This record gives sequence, structure tokens and C-alpha cells, in this order.
Amino acid sequence: MDDDLIFSETPELSAPVLVMAFKGWNDAGSSASHALEYLISQLSARKFCSMDPDHYYDFTQARPHTRPVGEYRRELTWPKNEFYYHRSSSGADAVFFLGQEPHLRWRRYSENVLSLTRRLGVSEVIALGALLADTPHTRAVPLSGGSSTPALAERLRSIGIRGSSYEGPTGILGVLGAMLTDADIANGSIWAAVPHYISATPNPKASAALLRKLTCVVPLAVAVAEMEAEAEAYGAQVESALTDNPEAQQYVRELELRHLSSPDEPELDLPPLEGSEPLDDAQAEGLIRSVEEFLRRQSDPGGGEGRG
Repeated sequence: MDDDLIFSETPELSAPVLVMAFKGWNDAGSSASHALEYLISQLSARKFCSMDPDHYYDFTQARPHTRPVGEYRRELTWPKNEFYYHRSSSGADAVFFLGQEPHLRWRRYSENVLSLTRRLGVSEVIALGALLADTPHTRAVPLSGGSSTPALAERLRSIGIRGSSYEGPTGILGVLGAMLTDADIANGSIWAAVPHYISATPNPKASAALLRKLTCVVPLAVAVAEMEAEAEAYGAQVESALTDNPEAQQYVRELELRHLSSPDEPELDLPPLEGSEPLDDAQAEGLIRSVEEFLRRQSDPGGGEGRG
């Protein structure tokens, strides 16, 4: 079954920790994948394995990308599922898996990941995820998580990551977590809640929050300063989007006041806007579109990609 794994090398690692994130349903605002891409870049992690995508995707939904190479050729890029490794002289050896949630054959896909963890002697798996929530961008990023062992649960609780009682539809992280647990491989997750009204672009504030907690659980020698600077610039863009939009300001204020009722949230000295009325669903949807369109223009001033 692990014939779908294509190795360029098999690294010798010392009880590595596997950190994984998936683009798609588990990745609101691209927060988790953006955090993992940052780690891979900062640590100069080396790619050593990929997974053949043919069995796992509906290519009418996850279409390959094309681009010109020279005058007469074009290059195709297929959905990527790639493994990287990082050797550490002072912390923990690490494996990073950046994938794209598959459409098909989830159990077979997950068995490939399990096969690799056994092959490399992975000691623990930490998954990063992000979900959309009614949380204001002006507050600290809410984080939650889960674990398969009491020891890992205690480590997560010690850094403020509490377990979730969620019950309902799950993504590939949920399936992999269950299969890892059944295989007696310790695993946990850290999830960031992303404001639903700014979900269209990568959210570096949520990515930075994930990285700060991850590096408390896994001793990776990586600085988060560049991501923090990106988060600050991103926050300035969001504020610009709200400046001339009273309805947007009202909506964010309503979310802030709603969060005042949470005992775990610090109090805000923010009275309601005078004369404000709650937004109905149509107004909220219009607000979300306007804020997201502003952020898209900020991140893509050229107006989007061409097609070939």
C-alpha cells in the first residue's frame, strides 16, 4: 500500500516528532499550512518523500496547475503531499508533512502516513488545524486541541490548550488522529479559531499563534519574529478595510461584546456603538464579502492569475 510513497532518500533520524498540516477543510484562512510552510522554510527542512496523488483526488475539483516552460513546453503541478525532515543538534529531530486533504480513499491515504511513521520511528505526531469561528480579529487567537495520551494532554494544558468536546463531521486530521491512536502512536492537535469574516486570505496572526504553542510542545529552534511582523502588517490591512465601513465596525464590536461573557477572555473597555442595531444575515454576508475583497486587492494588486 505504501507504493504510493515516492522516496528520494530515507533519512536516519532519532525518534523524530511528525508535525503535519493539510490544505483544505482543516485549514481556515490557510493558517495551519502557512505556519508549516514557515517552519519548513525557516529550518531549511529537506524534502525526502511525496505521495502519488492519482488515487486520492478528483481532478475536476483539485485541478493541476499549468505554466509555460520555455517557448514550446508547459509544466503541470499536481496536488502535493510532501514530507520534509530536519535534524537537530540541540532539540528534537522533526518530520514535516504538508498535504492537501484528499477527496477519495481516506483510509488508504492514512495508511500511507502510518507506514511512514513506523518506517522512520516517529515518536509523536502533532497536527495543526484552523477553523472558522465568530471571533473578532481584535482579540487573541482562540486555541484548542486534543491528545491521545494523558501525558500529552497535560503538556498541552500547561500551555493553555484545552481539549475539545466537538462531535460532528471531521476532516482528514480527525481520521488520521483516530488511526494513529489505534496504532498506539501518541498524537495531539492544536487548532486556531479564525474570524470568519476575513477567511479569504492567509491569516498570519493565527499562524503565529499556532507556531508559538507548537514550539512550546516540540523543541524546534525556530524564531517566530518574521511571522509576527507579517501578522502585524496583516492587522493593519484589516483595520484599513474597516476604517470607512461603519457596518463592519459595528459587526466587530458585536463580536467583541459577545466574547466579554467568556470567563477566559480579558475584559475590553469598549461600549457598544451608539444607535447600533444587530446585523441581519444578509448584511453580515455583504460585510464579509466587502472585507475579503479588500484584502484580496491588497494581497493581489495585479488582479489575479492567468490560465493556460
